[in-house]
Amino acid sequence: MADQQETVTTEGSNLGRFVALFTPILAIGAGWLAGVVAKHTGAKLDQGQIVAFMAAALTAVLASGLKWMHGWQQHERLVVENRAQPLKPAPPATSAAPEPNPAPVLSPAAATGLGTA
Repeated sequence: MADQQETVTTEGSNLGRFVALFTPILAIGAGWLAGVVAKHTGAKLDQGQIVAFMAAALTAVLASGLKWMHGWQQHERLVVENRAQPLKPAPPATSAAPEPNPAPVLSPAAATGLGTA
């Protein structure tokens, strides 16, 4: 039987991984920075308003990261469907049909008769 291999184009860029890793870190940083700005700008904000300001900054960063990740997943889908070019092409992956009947693998204990009742 001949090898049936189909070349699949994939995205090789690690940009999506960096965004997924740094979005929570940036969200915490945005919340902290919003608190610092609220306290040190001379604005008369009580504790509840400062927390609300921090929560708004945190939500804005998380929503932006989520929207970016959604778009990145759409891009990766389009690359696999050959409807878009990858930013950084990965080495070609192949999807090969499995072997029809692979040989059974025996453990050394089974081959020597050990471990049988």
